[in-house]
Parts: sequence; structure tokens; C-alpha cells
Amino acid sequence: MERERYNILLDEIVSGINKESLDEALSNDRKDKRTDNVLMLIRDSIDNSSLGVYNGMIYHFSGKIYEVVEADDFGNMVYDVMRKIGVPLGDFSKIESFIRVCRRRVNTNKLVLNNDVFVFSNCAYDLNKGEMLYFSKKYVQFNMVEYEYSSFARGYIWNDFLNKVLPNKVHQMILQEFIGSIFIDRHKAKIENMLILKGDGANGKSVVFETVLGILGKQNVSNFSLDELIGGMGNEKKRNLATINGKRLNYASETGNFTIDGGCGLLKALISGEPVEARAMYGDNFTAYDIPLIMINCNKMPKLRDFSMGMRRRITIIPFDVEIPRQLQNKELANELRAEYPAIFLWAMEGRKRFIENGYKLTECDYIDSIIEEYQLSNSNVLEFMHVRKYLCRDENVLDAKPLWRDFNSLYTEYHKWAVYNFEVVSSKKEMSGVLLEYGFRRRRCGRGIQFAIYGEAAYEHEIKMRGFIKAVDGTTKCEENVCKFTATKRSDIRTKFKDAYDWDRIVIGCSALCNYIGYNIDISNELANGRLDGTFKYYNGVYVFNLDLIDTMWKPLFYDRIRKSEERKEAYRTNKDLMKAYTQLEIDKHFDDIDLNNDYEQEG
Repeated sequence: MERERYNILLDEIVSGINKESLDEALSNDRKDKRTDNVLMLIRDSIDNSSLGVYNGMIYHFSGKIYEVVEADDFGNMVYDVMRKIGVPLGDFSKIESFIRVCRRRVNTNKLVLNNDVFVFSNCAYDLNKGEMLYFSKKYVQFNMVEYEYSSFARGYIWNDFLNKVLPNKVHQMILQEFIGSIFIDRHKAKIENMLILKGDGANGKSVVFETVLGILGKQNVSNFSLDELIGGMGNEKKRNLATINGKRLNYASETGNFTIDGGCGLLKALISGEPVEARAMYGDNFTAYDIPLIMINCNKMPKLRDFSMGMRRRITIIPFDVEIPRQLQNKELANELRAEYPAIFLWAMEGRKRFIENGYKLTECDYIDSIIEEYQLSNSNVLEFMHVRKYLCRDENVLDAKPLWRDFNSLYTEYHKWAVYNFEVVSSKKEMSGVLLEYGFRRRRCGRGIQFAIYGEAAYEHEIKMRGFIKAVDGTTKCEENVCKFTATKRSDIRTKFKDAYDWDRIVIGCSALCNYIGYNIDISNELANGRLDGTFKYYNGVYVFNLDLIDTMWKPLFYDRIRKSEERKEAYRTNKDLMKAYTQLEIDKHFDDIDLNNDYEQEG
């Protein structure tokens, strides 16, 4: 501890001791009574001082903020207090017990962090009222930024930088709101956001990192990776959690590919700011209540085994996809922005205000939602399968829509074939069921087993197939005649989905119907995937409508040619097989003929 800080602490404890009570205590001739009375006076002074405990460490108010007091410094302080108030040298034999008693007394004073206040070098600032305050020990803050607060600051370089690296204004707003939310006390508002800045390089992410670190102060930011927070051994993980407790932000840079198998539950808790168990170095376990927000720089997204709807709503991804040319890169930009820290702080306050007005939520963006959806699908081939098949967990357009209750065994069989065909790792039935439940699909048990509720046009198409509503249409019959039964029973507006096919004279709806038309039961999905049916169909939200005229002219001849060649190969195989059989039989007959000839020759001889 610096000498100046040490003297401030020493003077605070000494000045808190009543002089009359001290003289009375020191005048006692009995050593045990004298030491007990002196110890009581020191304890009372400690109670009335700014000394307190946070994260298992001792802190005291140094004039602007609370700063840590190491164990050795605390012991020296007790010794110097006793010496300064005139305790006889013979009483110093109990100094170790004095220190232990005083330490226990300090432990009873738990410091409560006040995140509604932010400390600048020239003042304390009330974030809620927007007012400058005098420094005071009642504002419990452990860190102070090096720059001054100014309500007249302007950030021209910062605004120009954002317009270059984030030309989308909505993305700028989301970044502004998240940085502003860092200055909100999480005990008073539920904030469940983790921000990920994604980009390959030369796109300004490092400048954002340096700037955020600057306006918050290095002591207000920790830099642990996700793996260090939710992975690793128990004690190491607890120490890391103890370190981040009380910080405003944990800003990590993830450069490589990594997978989060376990710890997803802990990650959810950290993002939501829920209390977690922690342990300081050489200290006891404690519950960490002041969890910071999490912000990540990454080139490639982490692989999450659990990417449910609960996880999805907690993650926001901002793409930094504008690459700055080498000749236009300013390597000193982060340093130049130091002069604009007061202005950038005001910029963050604007985002804080808008974040609160939004109901403690970030501004919605369809493009970012689509990125998260894509990220979600990439983390689970089960969800990717449901997405490809157009199987939805809810109908957002019709609130009282009735789902198709799909048998889970048949659904899993369909998924298994899809995964094998696409060279994907096949999840077990238990894993698939868990993913569907996490994502929001409803499940029920019935006499035939487990069923899942499926919405969407793909589910309707499946129901049509099961009811036999799809059949081949020939002649001049139009599309509306083919779907009239379905229209009457399910949705009155389905005809509008096939409006582009009205000009076709001969159509067929559905893959099964196409198989019936050509007279072969084949895998139409495989034909579609290989592009052999391109140009012969239209796709309407899970329903395929095939033009029979185009099928007859473009695809049917090729298909029949494949069938003919396949039959020729089979016939050739059968012919070769028969020839081999005939040849083998001929050899056998010749062998026995030779034996008969030899026998006849021996008899004649």
C-alpha cells in the first residue's frame, strides 16, 4: 500500500478513538483489563470507520473510492495504532490476537456495491439523475476512471469511426444500448444480454475493445474467456468468478474455434446476472452477487451444445463485416479516441436511456435475428433438420391454430435418414427429444407413444398425404379442383399459395402424387436435391406443385432412360450369371464324361 494511503487509514482509525475513554483505559494498572479496554476502543473505531469486506478482501475509503487493504498492511495498521495511542510495550505480546479480533470485526461490515454511481477523476456521478456528486464513502465504488466528466464534450472521431465500421444505424444503436446497459445496476433491473462482435479482422473490433476499456476504466473490466469462466477445475473456476464479481464488464477475445459442451447452465446464469458460488484466493467460498455483463470479440462463433430459445434470447450478435483497406487503417486511432472519452461516455448514456425506455431490452433487428437463427441452426443438426423440413414449433400467424401431433418414432426415423444422407452426426432419440423441448416444441404421451406438436405448411402437407387428398391430375383440370377438399377442411386461403401455377394445364401436387403419376415409387427428395427436377415445379411453403407437361418433356425421358439402363444392367447381370451357370455345368459334365471314359478304358484293358 502506498504510504499516503496507509497514513490516511491510520489517521482514520486513531481519530475514531475517544481520547477520554482511551486515557481511562490506559490508566488501569491491570494488564489484562487494560488490553481488553484498548481492544474494545479499537474495535469500536473500526466499526465507525470505512473499513469493510468485499469478495473476502478488506477495503477502505481513500478519499474518492474504496481501495484494497492487504493482510500485511492491516496487521501493520493495528500495530501502529496501538503504538500511536500509547499502549505500553509490554502489552504488545498479544498483538496477534488483537489483529485476529480486529479482522473478525471488519468481516462483519459487508460492503454493498452501488452501481448507480460512477466515479470520475473530478467527481462522483449519479447515473440515474445525471448529477455530479461530491466524493463520499457512502458511494461504494472500487474503481475510478482517469478522465474527467464533462457535459459539453463532443465525439467527432468516434462518430466517424462508427459510420465506417458499422454503416447500419440499427447496429450502432444496439452497440450503444448495450454499452449503456453496463452502467445500470443489475440488482434493480433484469438484464439478460451477452453481446458478440463477430468479424474476421481489420474491421474495428479491437478499437471498440480499447475504447470500451477506456471509458469504463481497466479496473472495472475483466478479461476472462468463456472457457475460463464456465470450464476448468472447480477451484480455478471459482477464483475466476470471484475476480469478475464487482466488475461492470467481462470483455473477452475468442480467436479460435471452441466448443462449449458443459457449463451452459452456468453461462445462462452469468448472462442473467444470477448469484453464483465463488472463492477468493486463500479465502472462503462466498456467493457472488455482482456479476458483470459479458461482451465477446470473435472471428468464429463458439459451438454451443445447448442453444435453446432460452439461450437464443440471451445472445445478440453484431456483424463487423466491413474490412478497412490497409492504406486506410489508422493504427493510432485507439489512442486518438482517448481525448473523446468524456464524449463517448455521454454517447453511452444516450444508449442507456433508450435501453431503459425499451423495457431493458435491445432494439430489435430482423437481420441480427436471422444471424442468430443461422447460428442456432449451425449448432444443432436436429434444429437444422426441422428447419429444412419446415416443421415449426408454433404458428405465429394463427394464435389458435391446431398442431399436427406427429409420432416421435416416425419423426426420428425421418431425421435419421436425413442426417445419414447429409453426412451429419446422428443424435440419439433422447438428445433429439431434449433439443426439441428446449427449442419450444410441445410433447405429449398417448397410447401409441410420444408425440410432438408440429405447425407449418409442411405439417399440413403431411396431413394431406395421410388423408389421401393428393392425387394425380390430368387433362385440363386446374389447381383449385385438386385442393378443394383441403380448402374446405383446413384453410380457405390455400389457393392463393398456388396462384402462379394456375396457368399450368396439367399439374400434380406433392411428391407422392408425382410417384403415382409416373408409376414408380422413388425418392423424389433425392431428385430435388440433385437438381434433376429444376424448372419443373414451384414450391409454396412446404408444398411442391409439379407441371406435368414439363415433367413429360424434361425429366420423364431422362428418368425412363435411367430405368432402361438399369434394367439393361440387371439383364446383363442375369445373362452373365446364366452363362456362368451353363459354363460351370458344362465343365462338370465334361469332368464326369472323362471319368466314364477312363472307366471304360480300364474295363477293356
